[in-house]
Amino acid sequence: MTAIAVSLFNLFVAQIPQLTVEKTTVTAHTANYYGNRRVPQLLAPNVPADAQRHVIDLACEEGYKPLAAWHEIVGSHPSLDKMYSVNAEVEGNGVIALHLRARENEQVYAYVEVFVVCSRLDSE
Repeated sequence: MTAIAVSLFNLFVAQIPQLTVEKTTVTAHTANYYGNRRVPQLLAPNVPADAQRHVIDLACEEGYKPLAAWHEIVGSHPSLDKMYSVNAEVEGNGVIALHLRARENEQVYAYVEVFVVCSRLDSE
């Protein structure tokens, strides 16, 4: 009977995904130059200022830990190359952060999708 219970438990656990991906969209923008206001707005200061760090409201499901984060720019005005740097990362404490900076003397906004890979492996 114990062997049957262990086999059923192992089958159930094997069906749970070990990795998942979570996603959110934000707007990176320079001062007073906004995109769609229904999307969270994050300031991207112009070079030579340092990149602005923003904590992203994105979390893994219960029982999962964030492993890695990345971004994709899915739209921008006036053009894609106006952002100087966009970097998503998972910090040591599991916080997902996005660092933003725009090119010098530019007014721009960009829609940025932020992704995080979440893992159940070693989540205890």
